[in-house]
Amino acid sequence: MDFNFKNKNYHELEVWDIPKYLMFETADNYIELVSKISSFFGRQPLLPEWVYNGLILGVQGGTDRALEKMNKVLDKGVKLSGLWCQDWQGRKITSFGKRLFWNWKWNPQMYPELDKKYGS
Repeated sequence: MDFNFKNKNYHELEVWDIPKYLMFETADNYIELVSKISSFFGRQPLLPEWVYNGLILGVQGGTDRALEKMNKVLDKGVKLSGLWCQDWQGRKITSFGKRLFWNWKWNPQMYPELDKKYGS
């Protein structure tokens, strides 16, 4: 989805797939809004201990590029807790530029043999 709030008189919402439903919520402040949203979706559990034991490196561009960046960080002696590769599910090119699919399905073209090398 793309949300456009640039116009003072109306807002635009572009949807690429028909959602099951849309829910809009309001609040007087951000903290109240977050509280309402987390009441609906559930509260975030505490993070696991490993996330505090090193850098979580955000990388895009496929398996080879991710591993290259990871190895450079490790070679410099930086402690690494994990890699965040947000494009693991693939990319599409639109009039807005590169976009992620956000379909949460692994893209074997971008990250080949990920299931064999690192578990499923």
